[in-house]
Amino acid sequence: MISLLTNIQKNEIEEEILNAIYWIGEAQNEWTPQIAFIKYWTAIEALIYNPPDNEKITDAVITGTAITLVHGGYHFTPVDEYQNLRKQINMLYDKRLYS
Repeated sequence: MISLLTNIQKNEIEEEILNAIYWIGEAQNEWTPQIAFIKYWTAIEALIYNPPDNEKITDAVITGTAITLVHGGYHFTPVDEYQNLRKQINMLYDKRLYS
């Protein structure tokens, strides 16, 4: 973490990690649950999404989040629950538009 903060020249992934940490910090200090929810999604987007021209952002975030939770080594969700998890993430991601 110290090297991320002290490097003057940061690569793309280092910038994305710092951006996500910023948004997590903002969400944790937010009193309004709806705004905190949006800020947490912004942190997830910062880590997972980076294609050019913002194409297919919803699909990239949903797929990337589901894959990370299933195959990330933390055993949050069994592999055979991937499709169900993807649907749940999609529902949550859609809610950010109406928060």
